[in-house]
Parts: sequence; structure tokens; C-alpha cells
Amino acid sequence: MKKVELVVRAEAIHTMAPVSGGAGGSVGGGVGGGADGAGGGTPVRALAAAGGKVVALSQDGDFAGWDTSGAKVVTAPPGGAVLPGLGDVHAHLHMAGHSDLYELFLDPDWSVEQLLEAVAGAAAAAPPGAWIAGGMWGISRFRELASVCVRRRFDAAAGGHPLLLRDDTAHHRLVNDATLRIMGIDLADARSLAPDVDTDPATGEPTGVVGEAASRRAEETWEASRAAVPGEDEASMARAVELLNQTGVTLVQEAATGAQMLRALRCLDDAGRLNAWVVTSVSINDKVFGFVPIGQPLVEQAAGFAGGRVFPTFAKIFLDGTPPTFTALMHDPYPPHPGHGAGYRGEATMSLEQLAGWMAVLAEHGLGVKVHCTGDGAVSLALDALELARSRGVALPAHIAHAQMIQRADYPRIAGLGAVIDICPLFWFPSAFQSGALATLPDATREGICMFRDQLDAGIKLAGGSDWPVSPNPNPWWGIHGLVTRTNPTGEVPGAYRPDQALTVREALSLYTTNVADAAGLGSRAGSLEVGKAADFIVVDRDPFKIDPLLLGATRTLETWVGARQVFAA
Repeated sequence: MKKVELVVRAEAIHTMAPVSGGAGGSVGGGVGGGADGAGGGTPVRALAAAGGKVVALSQDGDFAGWDTSGAKVVTAPPGGAVLPGLGDVHAHLHMAGHSDLYELFLDPDWSVEQLLEAVAGAAAAAPPGAWIAGGMWGISRFRELASVCVRRRFDAAAGGHPLLLRDDTAHHRLVNDATLRIMGIDLADARSLAPDVDTDPATGEPTGVVGEAASRRAEETWEASRAAVPGEDEASMARAVELLNQTGVTLVQEAATGAQMLRALRCLDDAGRLNAWVVTSVSINDKVFGFVPIGQPLVEQAAGFAGGRVFPTFAKIFLDGTPPTFTALMHDPYPPHPGHGAGYRGEATMSLEQLAGWMAVLAEHGLGVKVHCTGDGAVSLALDALELARSRGVALPAHIAHAQMIQRADYPRIAGLGAVIDICPLFWFPSAFQSGALATLPDATREGICMFRDQLDAGIKLAGGSDWPVSPNPNPWWGIHGLVTRTNPTGEVPGAYRPDQALTVREALSLYTTNVADAAGLGSRAGSLEVGKAADFIVVDRDPFKIDPLLLGATRTLETWVGARQVFAA
């Protein structure tokens, strides 16, 4: 009789297996996969695991044909539940972990005075010549911060230390005089570098806010001149995964990956310290992070970093920028603005032919593509390129990242191409970020973002992400809460955004379990609790199918298990 190593018991184990069935029936008399939860079948009450995988599921706790003596037993508390480990299809692990361990924390809701106070405190504690780096300041503060007078105040607060502070879109940096000098930017007149270097309209002096290419240049300057901490890349990646484990995440797609991150992940994996499945997205045309190398050299290196839990199987292309800087590519023009006049729609980073060409290169190397598209024009261009590539016999997995704005005429094309829309929660419920990030768009456009009900009904596949640390909290339960209620999970901003686009609990959970696993190419290994798949599961303090949906965002992860090994306990 085969030995079971772990038994999990709960009032409800929601397997999240497809309605049509899963990876076969249970072994030894248990029940098979199958849908569960409200509107989708009956959850099971017991699970058995051996060798890191699910070997049986049972309604009555009996595992005929298996020896459970000596097995470790995990029991969910009364009223609690067990679910598959959650997924995140879009996170920036190194930035998140490095920020937590080594950088200055800024709250996006802080005022300019609070930001200045934080910088002054960091400067007082920093050794001579050290950088002050951190984030995230709120994009809603852009116009307040983009001022020569404010730049000088930050310069004084930094006390001579070079300063680099990231915003909550990750596309802008706030820098001071010391940093501008190191970057080689003229403090008297930087108009030749506009709009990437924001300047005073009257004098041409840099305001201290830089974006896009200048943002990348600031990151490169910081990376080249700061004093690195030995082992910081591995520590940063490990810390990010640790924080994700605390929210129940066991599978994550790193959304823009450099070589040092690949090396760090492989080192952690080889040492048995990587406590999640990690799919990477090597950077093709990095706009903001300062990775070296990027493009073809990085594509050619990627496969060499594959490991037991590391899958270097995607690449990242930035096709446009962000709405606040008027760099998102739109179908309808932005409102008139001194920087661009009337009729301006933003710009793409690549032509149709260039984008389709990169897709052919990636397919040749066995990679999928994640395309950053914040504007609806960028979404259409990405779809044009996928169609052109397919007409040439090129096929590859494709994620359209962010895509909060999509023209309805593109819905059938997305579904037909099988592209996945990679979504992040900051846009689909009322928040200060939503207001700031979309302030540059026409009213009609702002009222038509994140139309997930209509997109699911049109046959489009969605996968849940966080864009952490652009989003300050990677907790998937915030995203699930927002998908179901279209309200802010903290209650800090009242109201509901387009409640007609709400999803069911099961649909929302699928976006953060099976859909992430399928989108990342790991659907046969993870994403649901079925026989033969990894025993990745979480114990939570409430059953999401039985509570008031307005309480979903407060769900607490009590335990997280990866491959039948506990990686977090509250």
C-alpha cells in the first residue's frame, strides 16, 4: 500500500478544477476533480498528497488504497476553507523585494510635505555620498512635484545625497540636482530632452520629474554609481516571493526580467529556496528599468537559466507608455495640452513590421510574448502584429498586459487569436491611483475601462495580476474583491466603478488560479487541486463562496503550501 505524506481536511476544499472534469479521478476511492463552489459543483473535504503532488481527493476522508498512518495532517479552522495556491500573472519581483529590503518606503497617498520629511530622515541616516532611492509617490501628485521650486526643496532635504524616487506607475522618477548632474543634464536648460525630462515652460529648467527614456537613464545612473550589497539580487527575489507567499501566491510571472534576476532565481532554485513557480519575461526594449543587456542577447541567454521552478519562457515588449504622460497609444486623441496640442494620440515604440518581426524571433526561441499596452491603440497594434505573424506561420503564446482600454471591435480578434488579457486591480475599482492615472483621458474613455463582464462573455481569457510594487499591495484578495464588487477593498474611496461589469466569485477566483497557470504555460502542473498536479494550496480564514462579497478583500491567508511543503504560517 502506498504511503500518503500529507492529509488536508476542511469543511470545503475548493479544487477550482474545470466543470468538465480534471486530471482524472482520485486514487483509491476518493472523488475526482470537478468544479466546486457556488454554481459549480460540490467541494471536497479531504486531500492526500505524496511526492509533492495531489494523489487523492475525498468527500468522506477515506483514501482507500493509500496508507495514511504517520501522515502530517493539516486542518482548516471552522468556517475556513482550502483553495489552490493563488497566481499572479504580472509582478516585478526584484523591484518589490529590493524596495522592501534596501530602499526608502513612500506611500502613494503622501503629500509633498510628507515626502520631503521622509527624504530628510533618510538623508540624516545615510552615509556620505550614498544614494537615497525608493518609492512609490502617487502619480496624482505629478503636477505638484513637477516644479523647479519643489526640486530645490528636495535637493535641500536630501542634503547632497543623489535622489531617485519612483512613482506608482513605475514610468517616472523624481530626482534632485545631484542626480541630474550625475546624469549629465543641464540644470539651466533641458528643453532639448523634453518631454522625457519635464521642464519649466518659461525657463527650460528641469523640474526634477523624468519619465520613459530619461527614467531608464536615471535607473542606469543609480545602478552604475551606487554601492551594491553582496547577494542583494538573491535576497531581493527571495524576499519578494516570501511576501507573495504571505498572501497565498504560489505561482508568479515576473513581468520584466533582466539577466541578474535570472541568475538570482536560478541560484535560489538550485539551493531549494525558491518557494513558488516563477515564469520570467526577458526584456526586449526596456523603457524604465535600466536592464543590461536587453533584446537579442538576453533572449539567447534565457533558456540557460531554466530550473525546477524557474521557467524563462516569455519576453516583455513595451509597446507604449502610460496615460499620465500622454505616451499611451490611443485611438481617440488626448484633450489639448501645451505639450502636444490637439489631435495627439500618443506613440508606439515599434512599427507593425518591427513588432511582428520580434514575435517571429521569440517563437523561434520557444518564447511567448507579454506586450505592454495601456492604450486601446496599442492593443489594436499588438493584435495586428499577432495576425501578421500568424499569416506568416508564426504562433506563440501572447499576453496583452494592462489593456484596461480595449475597443469593442477588437474583442473577437482577441478571442480568435487566443491572446490573454493580463489585468491589474488598480484600475477596476475606485482609487486615488485610478483617478490620477486616467486624469488625462476624455470622460467617455474613463467610463469604458476594465469591461471584464463583457470580455468574458465575448470568449476572452483574462488572467489576474498585481503589477506589484506599482500596486503597493500584491494581495490577490484585493483584486478578487474588486472583480466581484467593483468597490475599493479598503473602503478608503467610496462608490463602485461600473458594477455592471462585476464577475462571480468563481470567475474571479479562476482568474487568479487556473487562468494564471494556463496563461503562464503551467496549467498541467498547477492552478487547481487535481490528482497529478502539485500540492500547492492555501488555508484561508473564510469560505469565499459563503461570505458577503464585500468581505472578500479582508480574507486572510493562514497557511501556504508549495509542493506539500509549508512556506508560510500566520
